[in-house]
Formats: sequence, structure tokens, C-alpha cells
Amino acid sequence: MAVPTGTVCLTNLRTEFGDANGGNVCLTEYYAGGSNVSSGITNGSGTAIPSSGTLCLKSNFAGASNIVMGSFPSLTQGYANDSGMTGSLSNTGFGFRKEHINTAFGQQAGAFAVIGARHTPANGYITLEFYSGTNAALATVYYQKLTYTGLSGATWSMKYEYPNTSSAITVFERYGTSETTYDEAKHPATSNGGGYNEGTYYTIPTSGGFRQFPWICTANYRGEPFTDNAQARLGFFSDQVQITLKATLNGVDYTAASSTYTIDINAQRLASYIP
Repeated sequence: MAVPTGTVCLTNLRTEFGDANGGNVCLTEYYAGGSNVSSGITNGSGTAIPSSGTLCLKSNFAGASNIVMGSFPSLTQGYANDSGMTGSLSNTGFGFRKEHINTAFGQQAGAFAVIGARHTPANGYITLEFYSGTNAALATVYYQKLTYTGLSGATWSMKYEYPNTSSAITVFERYGTSETTYDEAKHPATSNGGGYNEGTYYTIPTSGGFRQFPWICTANYRGEPFTDNAQARLGFFSDQVQITLKATLNGVDYTAASSTYTIDINAQRLASYIP
């Protein structure tokens, strides 16, 4: 529902935005950022509702809906658990530029970055999980939230895309002196990565697990005759990825996009065959 575009009354504002103070309705209770109207709400013509000064029922509120799509959060800090996401934020070190070169006998090299999302309407936000690292150190899973107003009943989805790349992400896989059929460079479009096509929205689960987009490279130990030269790599500096969340409510789409991240994920046995 929305405030009418014709005659607008104070009761229309109370119906759309509520009356946190109760009792008689006063127009000044409906400043943006106040107890009733969230910051960032616009009217039917796309004009922001004022947070101070003169208010006019028709020119400021006609066509306004109590809906706000929050901004995609920065992933430089996150919570160590997703139970309410309370407590202190930690610096995450999250990124898509990870490299692991392993020369230890019989050990795998690995580097990865994963982003997932889940919607729990009762919480009133989208939960994002994200982690990145290498096989040399245990990766911590971090959580952040995208807040919203009036979108708990929306259908939520997410997509990834490479905005600065005209074709698919660059992939390099090699063992010994020849290519192999091993799928060691795994990304969302691969079958082991979920088979998610770039630029296509996929529904976010309501509660339960996360919809995950993975970028994972592994290079396994190989003895003779391969002389243990193995490498898997995703991206070559110019490749970038962006994640977009979308809420669809009553046929209207609301979106929030992440920053763009440069992809350069490399897993390598020994030090040969760097492309």
C-alpha cells in the first residue's frame, strides 16, 4: 500500500507509517528519520521526505510507501556469529585476491573466497556470510546484514556479475605438462560451484542455509611423472566481481549492489607454470 496520490490526510500517514507516539496525530511526527518515517523514504515523484522544516501533506507525502532498501554493507568488518549479530565487529581481511604456493611434500595448495545470503523475515534483515583465505590458515566465517524497511514479505534474490569483463572470468588449470579434466578452479558457473549463471538472479533461502557463490582454487600434490607442477587460477587483475541483492514486492524491484572486487585467486604446487 502507499499514501494516496490524490487527497492526502493525516490518517493516510498513520495507516502507512504508523503512529509511534499514539494519540492525536501531528504532522511533525512524520519527519524522515523520526519515530515514524525512516530516513531515505521518497514520495511518489521520487522526492525525499524532509527531515526538518516545512511539511506539506500532498507535495511531500503523496504516493509515498514505507519501504527502504538498505545499502550493501562493507565486508571489511563483520561479526563472528550470525545470532542477532551483536557484539563487536572484527576486521575481516576479506577479498578475492588470495594466493597459496605450497612446496610441502604431499600437501594441497588452496585459495578461496565465498559469499552467501539468507533471509530470515523475523530478523528484519538479510544475513550475509563471507570468508576468504588459503589452506595455510584457518578462515573465519564472518557475517553482516543488509537492513530494510517494509520488505519482509518480498521475494529476495541475489546475483553475481563481472562488470568489467566482456566474457567469462579467466580460468587457468594445469598439471605437469598438460591440461587435465580436473575441475580445480571452481566458480559459481561451474557444476561444482552450483551452476549459477553470471547476471542471473537466484532466490535467497528463507531461514535454513545460505545461497552461496564460491570461487575456489585447489592444486593437489602430484608425484612423478608430473614432477609435482600444478596450478589453478581464477582471474587476472582486470577481472572484477560484484554482488547484487534484489527484493521484489508487488511487482516492484529494489536493489543494493556491493563494491566491485578484483579477482586473482591462485593455488599452486611448487613455482612453475605461472601464466
